[in-house]
Amino acid sequence: VDRAPVKPGYQPLSKSQKIQLIRSAANRQQQVSKEAANGEGVDRHLMVLAKMATGVTPMSPPLTAGNPDKLPTMFKDDAYANSQTWILSTSNVTTPWNVLFNFGPVVDNGYGLGYLIHDEDIHLNVTSWNMSKETDSDQMVAVFSEACAIMEEVLQE
Repeated sequence: VDRAPVKPGYQPLSKSQKIQLIRSAANRQQQVSKEAANGEGVDRHLMVLAKMATGVTPMSPPLTAGNPDKLPTMFKDDAYANSQTWILSTSNVTTPWNVLFNFGPVVDNGYGLGYLIHDEDIHLNVTSWNMSKETDSDQMVAVFSEACAIMEEVLQE
């Protein structure tokens, strides 16, 4: 995995600083997950509203495009378009009986990460489009594995 050069003045974080950052990130992820489970995440709701505005309903055939002329102005805004570009799209459906979970990329130059968190391990499935010159699932797995090993090392003891 390629690394960026270290800039002058760089000071590595102490072990306690690393632990605090990992805990803070984990707490934030738990909070966001709970909000989404309670229907407080907006991305799926907005996607459905946009689809329905163009005439696509749950009863429409798969991959129905709808009529873009009916799309309200809000959904044509650059900020909205950028908010819908998920280069890293993840999903977790951890249950005791699942050992494999797939999740696909939602943009041509993106990754889909399906993961399951069990007591002793994490099952990860990384997908990307073969046609994309910007993605490499094997490299993503290598980077993810390295990040997990670093976190394990920091959190042990």
